[in-house]
Amino acid sequence: MQSTETGLRHAADARRVLALAGIADAALERALVTVPRAAFGIEMAEPDAADGDAAAATRATMVHALGAQPGEHIVHIGAGSGYVTAILAELVGVTGRVTAIEIDPARADAARARLVPWANVTVLCTDGADWPQEPVERVFVSVAVTHPATVWLSFLVVGGRLVFPFGPPPDGPAAASVSPRAVAVLAVERRLRGYAAHCIASTPSTRAAGRLAAAGGAANPLRRAFGRGGLAHIRSLRLDATPETPRLWLFSPEWSLSYDPPPAA
Repeated sequence: MQSTETGLRHAADARRVLALAGIADAALERALVTVPRAAFGIEMAEPDAADGDAAAATRATMVHALGAQPGEHIVHIGAGSGYVTAILAELVGVTGRVTAIEIDPARADAARARLVPWANVTVLCTDGADWPQEPVERVFVSVAVTHPATVWLSFLVVGGRLVFPFGPPPDGPAAASVSPRAVAVLAVERRLRGYAAHCIASTPSTRAAGRLAAAGGAANPLRRAFGRGGLAHIRSLRLDATPETPRLWLFSPEWSLSYDPPPAA
C-alpha cells in the first residue's frame, strides 16, 4: 500500500499531466493515481519510458481518446514495461480484460511479472500483427507503424476504437529504435459504414518490431503526405480507395486517409 505522501504526489502528478493535455477525465485520473510508475521502471532510460511531462501528456491524450469503458476487452500492442497496460486494466475494471502483446521475450517476461496484481491482464510474447484474434472494443498501439495491421481494423466492433502512432520509417539505416522524427497519432472509430479518423497528437515514438516494422508500399506516400502537412483535416480511414479517389490526404496500397468523413449509415 502506498504511503499518504506518495499518494498525494501521485495525485498531483496525475492532475498536472491531465492539465497539460487539456483533459478532464476522472476515470483516467484515478488510474494514473493508482498505477505506480516506479514499479514499471518509468524512471529508467529506455525507449518507452521517456517520461517527461510532454510524453506523459501525450500518452494520457492517447488513452483518453481510446475511450475505454468498464467490462470491455482491450488489445494493447507493444506493451513494453506494462505501465500503460496497467492503466488500461484499471479503466476496464475487473469485469473487463486486457490482452497485452509484446514481441521481445525479455520485456514480455518483465511486464508479466510487474502486472501480476492485475488479474484481468494476459501478457503474450508474440507479433502484434496477429492480434486481436476475436472481436474487441478497443485496440491501443504503443509503437509507430507505417500502416495499421489488417486485424486491428477487421476485428474492431462497430463503435469500437483504435489508437495508434504512424509515420514514415526513418531515412536510411536506423541506428536506434526511436525515430528522431515525431509521428502522428491517429484515433479511429469503426462506423456501420467505414472508419472515422482524426489525428490527436504528435510524439516521438518507439518503432514497431516484427512484421509491423515492414513499410510495405506506404513508406514513400507517407513521406510525401507528411511533407505536405494537413494532418488536422483528416476525417476518415479508407480501405477501398484508388489513386483516382478525390480528397485523399494519403493513398497507399495498404490504406488511405481522407479529408471526407465516412459514409452516413
